[in-house]
Amino acid sequence: MIFVIFTFNAGFNNYMTFVVRETRVQQVTFAAISDKH
Repeated sequence: MIFVIFTFNAGFNNYMTFVVRETRVQQVTFAAISDKH
């Protein structure tokens, strides 16, 4: 049971890191596009 929770927690942390990274990339890209216009 503890192993399942640990695995889920690790996957959730990886997912959150991915989401934060993607959001940051999109914000930078959007800022760059806004700059050009």
